[in-house]
Amino acid sequence: NYLFSVSYAVMGLIDTVRINREARARRVRIIALRAKGWTLEAIGDKFGISRERVRQILEKVNHAK
Repeated sequence: NYLFSVSYAVMGLIDTVRINREARARRVRIIALRAKGWTLEAIGDKFGISRERVRQILEKVNHAK
């Protein structure tokens, strides 16, 4: 059914936008904490991610500049 396919696609797009917005907000908070001198490990503990993942996020942000 065409209408079902379109609805499904729109719902997927909305989820993608929401997830991207949440990821962007998390990146901003990670950058702010790092600027305050927090260690990668402390930031990772706060967000429930590894120190290595925090490092990857920060590296990605620095390459995007």
